[in-house]
Amino acid sequence: MNFQEDEGVRRPRQYLRDDSTDPLNNLSDLELYKEYRFDREGILYLVSLLQDALPTTDETGRGLPLAHHIIVMAGLLYLGSNAFQIRIARTLMISQASVSRAITLFVKAVASKINLFVKLPVTEDASCFFFATPVFPFLDFNFTPEEVP
Repeated sequence: MNFQEDEGVRRPRQYLRDDSTDPLNNLSDLELYKEYRFDREGILYLVSLLQDALPTTDETGRGLPLAHHIIVMAGLLYLGSNAFQIRIARTLMISQASVSRAITLFVKAVASKINLFVKLPVTEDASCFFFATPVFPFLDFNFTPEEVP
């Protein structure tokens, strides 16, 4: 693991990025929304939400860890546009291998927070309907409770 000496205290080196190449600082909210499907505030919210599930040091011990917002942005680009990893690497100015690791870390972090967003039915009526359906139920969000099949 890479360490920096600072007054006798050893601490892991951190990934330093020039602000002129950081898309979060360079792009407008509209450009961020078009590219990543989230505005700056949304990306920063995701970073804060997933921060405890993302690593603080590089797992391989060979290099410097990516900043959390770069991991989130790589994951959003991949899932939102299904772009090739090499395109994402060029956009974020990191290697393709780093993009691959970032996507894996992002997906695992989101999966670890699934209970915050996905809720199964808790009432007995809804539960019976949900589990009695032989196929996956049709999800239509434009209905009233009386219109449920």
